[in-house]
Amino acid sequence: MTLRPARWSDLGLIMRWRNHDLPREAMRTHPTTEEWMDRWYLMQKLAYMIALIQVLIGMVSCSRSGEVSIFIAPESARGRGHGLDALNQFMALATAEGIDYLWAETDKPNLFRKAGFIDGERQRNLEWATNCDHGLKVYGPGQ
Repeated sequence: MTLRPARWSDLGLIMRWRNHDLPREAMRTHPTTEEWMDRWYLMQKLAYMIALIQVLIGMVSCSRSGEVSIFIAPESARGRGHGLDALNQFMALATAEGIDYLWAETDKPNLFRKAGFIDGERQRNLEWATNCDHGLKVYGPGQ
């Protein structure tokens, strides 16, 4: 698996992936638009496409505030560890860029916990820092 910097030309593919998955996402209720994708791209500090043998299977990014987003494409084989591999590679790249704090808001926290994120102060938030304690508190949906 490799990560390569995301390009403006990738936005159409990312938008198709996001809209294809809309029915399974609990935290998003509206389709992604081109205008939203343009704003999203400009707000990212780091954004990488995930590739397996030169086939794009997803993306991982963090905003300027450190919010991490990861998405494995509907066409790819989910549940095979690609998300965790990509997240671990991304965290190493972020650390090399001098980023020492990342966070994620998710209703599916297991991926982030496996990568070393811990539960944050707010509901559904998980955090990772280069100097953090790895104690976990578990939040369920709606808590």
